[in-house]
Amino acid sequence: MKTVHNINKFKTKTNTIMENLNFKTTINTMKKETTVLSGNSLKKSDIMLAIETIEQYANEKGLIINGSFEDLKNYAFDLSKLTLNQRKKIAKGIRRVHYKLNLKSANIFLHNLYSKMGSPKIKLNPSTKEQAWIDSRKEYVELRKKTEEARLKYKKAKEEFFRKK
Repeated sequence: MKTVHNINKFKTKTNTIMENLNFKTTINTMKKETTVLSGNSLKKSDIMLAIETIEQYANEKGLIINGSFEDLKNYAFDLSKLTLNQRKKIAKGIRRVHYKLNLKSANIFLHNLYSKMGSPKIKLNPSTKEQAWIDSRKEYVELRKKTEEARLKYKKAKEEFFRKK
């Protein structure tokens, strides 16, 4: 009787695992279908959607914005002047923004718009709390190096002291 119970328990576990796997694959296929973008299929609406996503992300995280998103939204993007390679780079930036939005991917995309299309320059900087954390981390690393140097100096002095005796 115990074996039947264990088999039923195993079946329910495998069923839930399979359901989770199926759910994850459907989400991944949905993402791929909705954001498939190439250099030839790049449209102004794709760029505007990415800009709005970045603006929303910046407001949520409290990032410091150097520049104005309003100027960027009102800018007339002319995709006909871009080469295919430039359109591919912008499309790649849009994909990064949709799949893994972070400070780096947002700044790379905004910089590509500025350098390739001449749009207004915008840069996102970490929030004041995050910047304080980054600065304290740098200070900690410097102090750790000094501590290591002092430790080595101490070990050398101790070694010389005991060698003489």
